[in-house]
Amino acid sequence: MLMMLPQRRIKLLAIAVVALTIVAIYYSSDARRVQNQKFYQSTVAAIESHKQGKEPGADADKSSGKESLSGNPIYEDAGVKPAEDMMEPAIPKNDDRETEEISIAGRTKMTVPKDRNNPEKQGQASGPDEHMEVKTELNRILKKSPIIVFSKSYCPHSARAKSILLDKYLIVPVPYVVELDQHPLGQPLQALLAENTGRRTVPNVLVSGRSIGGGDDVTALDEKNELASILKKLGGQWVQEVSPHAVKMRYIQSEERLPIPENVKVHIRSRVVTVEGPRGKLVKDLSHIAVTFGRPEKDVISIEMHHGVRKGIASLRTVRTIINNLIIGVTKGFKYKMRYVYAHFPINVNIDKNAETGLYDIEIRNFLGEKYVRRVTAQPGVEVITSPNVKDELQLSGNSLEGVSQSAADIQQICRVRNKDIRKFLDGLLRHRLANAQTYEEWEEAAFELDELLSMDLCLTEDRRQNPTSRHYDYRLILGRLEALMSAREDEDVLTLVNLLRSGLVRNLGNITSPRLSLHAYAGTKLLIDDYITQVALSIQHVTAPQTATVSDGRFDSQAKLELLHDTRQAFGRTTLLLQGGSIFGLCHLGVVKALHLQGLLPRIITGTATGALIAALVGVHTEDELLTFLNGDGIDLTAFDRQRKMRFDAGNNQWLPYASGDSWLRTLLRRVKRYIQKGYFLDAEVLEECVRANLGDLTFEEAYARSKRILNITVATSDKGGTPNLLNYLTAPNVLIWSAAVASNASSNSLYKPVPIYCKDETGSIVPWGLSRHASAQSRRRTEYTEGESPLSRIAELFNVNHFIVSQARPYLVPFLRSDVNLLDRRPTGQWSITRSTMRLVAAEIRHRLRQLDYVGFLPQALARLLIEETIPGPNLTLVPDLSLKDFTKLFQNPDKESLAHWILKGERGTWPAISALKVRCVIEIELDKGYQVVRRRRPAGNQSSSVQHTSAQRRIPNEGIPRKWRGCAIDHERDMAGLLGNFDHQQDGANL
Repeated sequence: MLMMLPQRRIKLLAIAVVALTIVAIYYSSDARRVQNQKFYQSTVAAIESHKQGKEPGADADKSSGKESLSGNPIYEDAGVKPAEDMMEPAIPKNDDRETEEISIAGRTKMTVPKDRNNPEKQGQASGPDEHMEVKTELNRILKKSPIIVFSKSYCPHSARAKSILLDKYLIVPVPYVVELDQHPLGQPLQALLAENTGRRTVPNVLVSGRSIGGGDDVTALDEKNELASILKKLGGQWVQEVSPHAVKMRYIQSEERLPIPENVKVHIRSRVVTVEGPRGKLVKDLSHIAVTFGRPEKDVISIEMHHGVRKGIASLRTVRTIINNLIIGVTKGFKYKMRYVYAHFPINVNIDKNAETGLYDIEIRNFLGEKYVRRVTAQPGVEVITSPNVKDELQLSGNSLEGVSQSAADIQQICRVRNKDIRKFLDGLLRHRLANAQTYEEWEEAAFELDELLSMDLCLTEDRRQNPTSRHYDYRLILGRLEALMSAREDEDVLTLVNLLRSGLVRNLGNITSPRLSLHAYAGTKLLIDDYITQVALSIQHVTAPQTATVSDGRFDSQAKLELLHDTRQAFGRTTLLLQGGSIFGLCHLGVVKALHLQGLLPRIITGTATGALIAALVGVHTEDELLTFLNGDGIDLTAFDRQRKMRFDAGNNQWLPYASGDSWLRTLLRRVKRYIQKGYFLDAEVLEECVRANLGDLTFEEAYARSKRILNITVATSDKGGTPNLLNYLTAPNVLIWSAAVASNASSNSLYKPVPIYCKDETGSIVPWGLSRHASAQSRRRTEYTEGESPLSRIAELFNVNHFIVSQARPYLVPFLRSDVNLLDRRPTGQWSITRSTMRLVAAEIRHRLRQLDYVGFLPQALARLLIEETIPGPNLTLVPDLSLKDFTKLFQNPDKESLAHWILKGERGTWPAISALKVRCVIEIELDKGYQVVRRRRPAGNQSSSVQHTSAQRRIPNEGIPRKWRGCAIDHERDMAGLLGNFDHQQDGANL
């Protein structure tokens, strides 16, 4: 019959048989062994005796009750005999309880006990198992420490008792605290304590099982200095030590002094401080702080405290700060700015001043689209206005810091966002901080906070900074080189480190300079790329260090390091900062230069065209120490424009326009149109020439290079084809005056400026017209006539080994259609404005393409070709665009002044800050190579002290200063120190590439 069963059922039967066999063996052997154990027998006996005592109608033996209580350590240790009425009562059956019927949901009847809401009777009605569990838990707690504190976390009396026993006294062992409101058996424990100690409330302090009372009792014993003796007496040998903590150190006398300004009066009477100043009067009551005021001097207030503890000393500084805030309030006042940010529903804020009370009432409508109107009344003395310069901003100002702060807190509290993702609103606030930052540190802090808020810095997806993987660059190559560099530095393997530096120093290695890598986070590119650039810079420093370890074939001396750094720098290439055009917007170039200089990223090669040539000239003639002061706008002389305004006002020109309009764009435009009708050109080159000459002096390109060590290039377009240089620098035109070249770069159109000659210095130092431009005035020709070799930018690459361009573009007719390559704030994918800008850029790209076609066939006039067609950049480049608004275009026809200069500089800085991280990836290695090269070449090599040592032609280094100027040609040394020439051929090569 088994043969007829399926195989699956046979397996199930076999498993069942095995299981039954195991169970039988277990119960026949181990169970019998367990029953013989003492623990099992005592447990069974206790259960049987417990059941017999609980049977209804049975007379429980009183001795059994005494035995059960004798095992309770509360009565054993305290020696207290239980009374007859404290015996554990018999629990009646459920049928004997008084019950009642209640209705559930109004219809169903249910029988429940009447005493269901009485916790004491419920505790008595609990089953025998629960009562035994409570007893067991109490015995376990009493074994923790001889002093037990039963309390509740929210009870103030419990807190007082715990503070005295735990903080004020040193007790060994430490009292054990049981929070009954947090204990799972808290309520039954409290009931059992009430039965055994007679105290039904908490706190309940037990010492060796005997209660000494609650919080009031402990406080009273402590005040009478009897607590320590009682704890020792009741605790006996179990309490090892009870002593007060060390007395807190008190300062005999502490004092704070506060100087009083001349125009402020301070009166103090009964600790009520009254401060009067130019802005009004403030009163502050400090009578609740136990300090003493004095006047050791006429204009000084002293705040003293005698025998004070540490907290009291802190209150001294608090009082000083409060009075100081009162003085600031009556002299300068306080201002708090609040900005309301919205995504879809525009928030409307109405501010009205109550005529009766004089207080400002703020109404906030349409908050999150709600119809509810939120109203806030500002504190007395607080003025609330809308910001005249910043959209959607409130300004709260007043004399009292407390009043201004409280008013701002009231507005913030009434507009709290509930049940919504607060990150949407913080996103807008942080974007506002990015757009309105005053320094790079503020911008960087907001960028990091925004990345953290939007989780852009986490390793979640390919777009995050911490995730090294990306399809836009070869992260495996970068990771491998990073590990190799770190390993070589740790092992002091100089030969491997040198090979790694020479073989892999490419600016765009693995496509790490791709702009797409900087568009996934505000703070920068991938962290792997940042780490790689940092390790390369550290490796260069390690190689250039004087104590570099030896290599296998001899010492790695300064000469070998110099050759290594020269060859590596030659292979890596150099960077130039190209400042293009701009009119009045060209002042933004100052902000670009300032931002790069403060971050140590300013290239030593500066190139300028048009207005950019003026800024490049100003940068090229200043030393490192002078540059920062100049970039703040303090060192720029604009008196030529002020003198022109005064002359026009004195002459009474355009009397039909009131002078109160100042240099308005309408007046400037009409004046330039009148000049064009009368003289044939729009702009007055004489004023520009006077301003530039006042700031630059009569310095030549060679003199400026010798002074600042910066390579200045100015592009000038000429009308002839006779070989006149269109790129002027210290190599091609060393004797040309910089100011004349800068003006000539601007005066490149007959319709804008009159013809401007270029001047130079002759052998005697006299200023004469430049010989090469005597028969060829500096005028523009069409860009299509430039061949590839004649292009000024291509000429820069040939002369100075430039293969990377940082382009600062400020031409007003191009800025609206351009955007920075790495500005994530400028590439937000949502919103109607983003769609509009994308459409505008698409149309602009199509127009530029058609204009190039017209220029190629010769149908485009020269003036339009120069204005509308961009010059091709011969190499990798990164474009920086100033952060301009529509309001800035209304200032296009205004002349510069001191007030507007700071505005344009800040605009240029804000356009540069988003690109700082990308520029570090592109330029840090180059800057470190150049720095290491200068350090090593200034270091005198060991063993070269003697001139009798023979050198080969390949090893001989000749100082550049010893060569006459006519033989040096293009090989002038950039640093004028220890530049060497490797024969005649190497001489020309170094000169072209240094």
